[in-house]
Amino acid sequence: MSGKTVRIRTRRTARAKFRVALEQLEERALLAGITGGNLLVARIGDGSTLLDSSAAPVSVVEYSPTGGSAVQTISFPNTATERVTDSGTATSNGYLNFYQSFVAVPGYSSTSGTASVASTNAKLGTILGLDGNVSSRTSFPTGGASANPPSPFAGNNFRSMVATSTNRFYASGTATGSPDRGGVWYYNGSTFTQISATGSGSLTNARNVEIYNNQLYVSSASGSFLGISAVGTGLPTTANQSATLAINMGAGAQPYGFVMFDTNNDNVLDRAYVADDRTAVGGGLQKWTFNGTTWSQSWALLVNSNGNLSSTAGTGFAGLRGLSG
Repeated sequence: MSGKTVRIRTRRTARAKFRVALEQLEERALLAGITGGNLLVARIGDGSTLLDSSAAPVSVVEYSPTGGSAVQTISFPNTATERVTDSGTATSNGYLNFYQSFVAVPGYSSTSGTASVASTNAKLGTILGLDGNVSSRTSFPTGGASANPPSPFAGNNFRSMVATSTNRFYASGTATGSPDRGGVWYYNGSTFTQISATGSGSLTNARNVEIYNNQLYVSSASGSFLGISAVGTGLPTTANQSATLAINMGAGAQPYGFVMFDTNNDNVLDRAYVADDRTAVGGGLQKWTFNGTTWSQSWALLVNSNGNLSSTAGTGFAGLRGLSG
């Protein structure tokens, strides 16, 4: 794997769900506060209260990749101006992302206990610096799909975000109502722009958003976009960007987290690992390689009841959602 590592995790149903993509911080990003090389997860809930579809507090928890107890827990205050919450059962929500020394935390500004919070318009994007402090908090417009300005992901799920500066980021999710306010959005520090196209056949139901080799990508399992797609060219900031399916995972695909590598340093991404949520053969951790023309799957492995990877399926086997590398 050319000196690179891949970390995986399965879905969990524990009271305090760690259902976020684990983001491994690069060793070059070594500042006080959060330690380079460690893993971050977003914890939904307080660890004791049973979760449901109502809003629960969010904490960012740091772990050493060698295991053991948490290194530290960054808990957001539960006050009107500082709180970060998310749904306890919307398992496609809440995916952390690390890019260019910024940790992006999707969530909601709703009070803990707010019913069916994932369908509300109280979306909130929080960006942490590697000192563990909040760099910015951005409340999304709350008026709805037809308001001016409209609500990104109106009436539905805000799933992930990736920050490009202290107050600029891309966000992904889906929406309810008309016009369609799902897909991928960009925030430039003052204004939200729905960058993904919304016409017939467009990608408007997006999962994890990532940046690799200075290109914006997103995972999805909607319509003809079954896999990993590039959105626009490079890092687009204007509306009506088309999505192009890069890794076609085929019928039944359920991708969430993914990582992509340029293993020979020729400025072309040639290896990818994808977390697929299916519990049948073909799900789990997938490896893909690019031959210069097309992406092809090398293998797919499920997690069995012993926590090992297996090419077969069975009782207690699990797919994957979170992935970092």
